[in-house]
Amino acid sequence: MMFTQSLSRLIAVSGRAAFCLLLISGLVALRAHTARSPAEPRLSLAIRPANATLSPEAISPEQSGSGQELLGLVIAIRPNGFSPSEFEITDGRYVVLVQNRSGLRELTFQLDREGGERLHQVRAQRSKWSKEFDLHPGTYVLSVVDHPEWQCLIKVKPR
Repeated sequence: MMFTQSLSRLIAVSGRAAFCLLLISGLVALRAHTARSPAEPRLSLAIRPANATLSPEAISPEQSGSGQELLGLVIAIRPNGFSPSEFEITDGRYVVLVQNRSGLRELTFQLDREGGERLHQVRAQRSKWSKEFDLHPGTYVLSVVDHPEWQCLIKVKPR
């Protein structure tokens, strides 16, 4: 009986140690995979809670090797819609990154300028989709074709 309890504790401790080792090696591998040369552009991503309003100070831009600012908006699509559902930013070049957490495998996203002009439409079958856009002052609507109630407003102010 005593031997069985000792063996159970040893297995439990070994399991935790193996998990920690696996976690550390995964982080090291991720760091090596995401390492980039100094000449590659750097991207600053903003992650905010639902219905957050972002100011230019909330997204710290970094200069790419070409001297062009590249900012990022990270948006999640969940079973009840976009999170956050609204951004307020200044005009500039942005990478819009949408992470599909809706449980639906295939979604068609579209980005429209309020009032009509369609900037982009894509049918995404992966867990995330991203694209660079030059966003000028005005309001943009990111939506899902099959779920028109799912919308994210992007309000762009002049600098």
